[in-house]
Amino acid sequence: MKSYDLLNEKWISVIYDERGSEKNVSLLEVFENAHLYKDLAGDTPAQNFAILRFLLSILQTVYSRFDAGGKSYEYVELDKKFIPVVGVDEDDEDDYLFELEQTWVGLWESEKFTDIIGEYLKKWSDRFDLFGEEYPFYQISEKDMEKLKITKKGELNFRLVNRILSESNNKIELFSSITEENKDYLSDASLTRWIITFQGFTGTGDKAKFPNMKESASKGWLMGLGGLYLQGENLKQTLLLNLILSNNSEIQTPIWEKELEEKIEDLFNKTPDNLAELYTSWSRLLLVNDIKDKKRTLFAVQLPGIESTNFFLEPMTMWRGMLSKGGEVEYVPRMHNNDEAFWRNFGVLCVSGKKVFVKKGVEIESRRPGIMQWYNKLVENSYIKNDIAEIVAVGMSYNKDASTMPNGEIYDVLNIYNEILLDSSEIGWVKRIDDEVDLVKRVIDFELKVFAKEIANVRNIKSDRLVELVTTEAYFSVDVPFREWILNIRENDEKEEKIKVWRKELKNIIIEQADKLFYSAGKKDVMGKFNEDEKRTSNIITAYNYFVGSINKILKIEGGRKYE
Repeated sequence: MKSYDLLNEKWISVIYDERGSEKNVSLLEVFENAHLYKDLAGDTPAQNFAILRFLLSILQTVYSRFDAGGKSYEYVELDKKFIPVVGVDEDDEDDYLFELEQTWVGLWESEKFTDIIGEYLKKWSDRFDLFGEEYPFYQISEKDMEKLKITKKGELNFRLVNRILSESNNKIELFSSITEENKDYLSDASLTRWIITFQGFTGTGDKAKFPNMKESASKGWLMGLGGLYLQGENLKQTLLLNLILSNNSEIQTPIWEKELEEKIEDLFNKTPDNLAELYTSWSRLLLVNDIKDKKRTLFAVQLPGIESTNFFLEPMTMWRGMLSKGGEVEYVPRMHNNDEAFWRNFGVLCVSGKKVFVKKGVEIESRRPGIMQWYNKLVENSYIKNDIAEIVAVGMSYNKDASTMPNGEIYDVLNIYNEILLDSSEIGWVKRIDDEVDLVKRVIDFELKVFAKEIANVRNIKSDRLVELVTTEAYFSVDVPFREWILNIRENDEKEEKIKVWRKELKNIIIEQADKLFYSAGKKDVMGKFNEDEKRTSNIITAYNYFVGSINKILKIEGGRKYE
């Protein structure tokens, strides 16, 4: 019988030196040598995110039961497979959470992860075989399909599972980097990575539902996230920076520790109560159809998704506040915008309680991602000495139709000195940076846009194309200088002077964008156009002078040329 043992087969792609060299390593190796690897090196950033969460689920499980020295906690009684027999007693909860925190500190200070991870994985080795007869990895067996009375199964070609392609049988991907004859080929290593990724970034183009399921099919939990994680100097650091050990005392229950009935019950429950369960949640029941002399496919059965409203157990996403029908403020994961640089979300990322908007008299405030709250805790307690916080944004966009087919990938990085993130008072750097982000948005999305609209009107341009081009180019021009300004901020910098320097640079960038329109003016632009509604003549000179004056006033910078 075919076997692919994930503990020993080399299937996880990593970068192992400063030159960016890549290789595949086994599940045991990735933990044994995480301190020697620079980063994950999967096929896409979204795949790296899914694999990172899978690896974190193992760490969440192991180190909720064993301390940094590999010794089990006195509050946890384990059976022969290292599963807690009972949960932590309520009276011991505070002590247990404190020890979890100390375990994290011990792991951070040690050179490498302890051998207890390998011991745990070997106890569960039968659950980490891609083609296991009874427990195929991240799938259920044919026998279990029969037990669940599943007679209708969707069949997915690998070209759909492979998110480099995301190609259905009905729509050919043009200009593909993969030849037609190889679109449905995946090695066992690649297939393993993509199965993990597919459970998170799924889509709903397949039609076979779980028997009697009335809920909508899950599009994959990760598909709806504005995914975030913290990047360290090596893979061990990255894993630990995102390992939130002391969030609660619930027993960690990854999917592979559950038998069929419990697995199905929890997948329909919609509300995981621990991170290991959340990080390994499935969107589909899958089974590799590995028939000889026929291209391999995946059998798939739809499952319901996780209820996302106010699901704050999820730490690795931004949040969007909205008003419910009952008039209460609710939060759902906020996806990344393909057209926006990550720093434009600085307030959502780093500020808690910021008034975002008012609806029906109710103030809706920002809510910080859990991973950022965790990072602040590490810095405040001096557990880490990293100078720079490297915050990674990752996600996938998808078609707004019944298929929710992935159609794009988001990846961005924001670097900032972590001492700045702690300065969150009303006059602190976090608030001041957020104000400057809002100012950039105002200058571009209102002032520059109004100027561009005025010119479009003078030129009788009916579409919004000119305005979109001007604002897009402005944001592009601001992007690198603003990132560099943030990165160069230090705790003891004089705030007003530092902000003044930035605003001068911002003014030059924005005026340069306006100049491109001004210097392309023709005779018609100078003569202008009479506005019947406002009873005035608009031309490019008056529009430009008004724009420059507004910019000077907003940025509180005196001077600036005008044209007569």
